[in-house]
Amino acid sequence: MAVAERGVAVADKYNYEIGKLYDTAFFIVTRLFKKVMIERVYGRYINSDTGHNMRFFNEVDNNPIYIFESIIPACYCDSQQGAFLIRYIGDNINFDNATLNDVIVLLSDIEKSKDSFLSLYFPKLTKLQRQLLVKTNEVDMFIGAIKETNIPIGYHSEFLAYFLRYRERTLELIDTFKRVFLLVDDLHRDNQQHIQGIINSINDPANNVTEGLMRNFALGEEKPAVYSFSLLNPYVVHFKKKPLNHQFMVGGKFMDTLNRSDDYKHIRFGSFAKCVQTLAREEILDMFLAYEYLNVADIVKETGLAKNTVYAQIDDMLSEKIIVSVDIKSHSGMHYAINEEYLDRFIEYSRQRLIKYKELKTKGELKRYERKRKQRKDARI
Repeated sequence: MAVAERGVAVADKYNYEIGKLYDTAFFIVTRLFKKVMIERVYGRYINSDTGHNMRFFNEVDNNPIYIFESIIPACYCDSQQGAFLIRYIGDNINFDNATLNDVIVLLSDIEKSKDSFLSLYFPKLTKLQRQLLVKTNEVDMFIGAIKETNIPIGYHSEFLAYFLRYRERTLELIDTFKRVFLLVDDLHRDNQQHIQGIINSINDPANNVTEGLMRNFALGEEKPAVYSFSLLNPYVVHFKKKPLNHQFMVGGKFMDTLNRSDDYKHIRFGSFAKCVQTLAREEILDMFLAYEYLNVADIVKETGLAKNTVYAQIDDMLSEKIIVSVDIKSHSGMHYAINEEYLDRFIEYSRQRLIKYKELKTKGELKRYERKRKQRKDARI
């Protein structure tokens, strides 16, 4: 077993099926919400070459394949909201041995998937309300719930139709998933050389992959690692902490993701505002500023938010490096803490921007927006 010196096993085991399953879900969501997904995946990387990064997606997309528009609600995403299809599969499959059949079984579990669907997109629903909606088609309750979300009104009728015909729509989702998976399977088989390049990057001592994973996920225990590979999302670095191993999903440019935490070039007002733009996100950030460390259960108990909502907020904050995962020896499970270095740098970034503004103001060099006034025609008698 190839265990690295500081706790992360490098190149212990590879599971190629997981990458195919992830890429299948990623393709379906990106096909339906391409503009949003491009921004979510590549927008934070200043030097990202979207055309080059999308080449594997385009390779699959060149095949004639029909995707039911009726499954749009299961794939809905925006700048703050992740897609149910990707999150549900990612949260519930076992990286050790999951197959296409496991995903089909998972999606076919109507009660479990419907509860997760409602929890993700309708965070203000109580557990009791979700249980009622899973069992019945309470239209008035559902309409009231969707009005409390940020989902654009143009999608409301599609969400209602999906809710009322959940089992039928799930069958269409499964059919789409199976057909796309065949194309993705061919893509992975035809690009083994590229996947081998990712493996070589993992095993290259010069890349210090172990150090990067340790820093990003606070891994202290010596455990074997299971690696999976995505072709469609080059920047993905997904992690699951299991009792017997560490499970990773990585893309071809995973080193850019690991290195991104070092230089903080991505710090912008917008990236910080993204994580505090709703009361729920602000409440979670306030908790991190008041406690040494927290886990998801702590936040759910304190705020009353749905677990899937908290996971979504945590993912965004981790992505933007506002918080970091920490390894607490005396407590099981994943814990998180405020990233002091990020906040220090954000404060410094803000201070420098303010200094520059004051300098320009003192010198009288601030720009003025010239508005052309409408000239009134002289009234003629």
